[in-house]
Amino acid sequence: MNKALLFLAYFLIWTTPAQLLFLVWIYSYVLSVNYSLLSFSTSDFMDLTFLRIVKAWMYSWFWNDFLDFVWGLPAAIMITLKLLVNAALGAWLLPVAKNLNSLSGTEPCADFGSDQLDSSPAKLAGKQF
Repeated sequence: MNKALLFLAYFLIWTTPAQLLFLVWIYSYVLSVNYSLLSFSTSDFMDLTFLRIVKAWMYSWFWNDFLDFVWGLPAAIMITLKLLVNAALGAWLLPVAKNLNSLSGTEPCADFGSDQLDSSPAKLAGKQF
């Protein structure tokens, strides 16, 4: 479980640049003459891009009223909130997951060096345990 948390934290941080590019892509439509910040919905964005195929596929699998509600929300606001929440969650989760991994013993301790791996009697004679 601890490794999964660590992977999730790194995934949230690694995907931040892709989310920034997506944010710029959406704001390029919002800053055009035809749309405003609140009038450009996620559904409009998907209809204007190659994502209309994904939209049609999603409507075949999920509840249509739910998708109408979610994709009716303003795209620029939703992607901005998603970016902020994912980046903050990843930045918070990374040290927590690293701490949990070091406590559970899945990462090697800093004081367990390679010289301690040799268990010959000559090496062990001078060591205090």
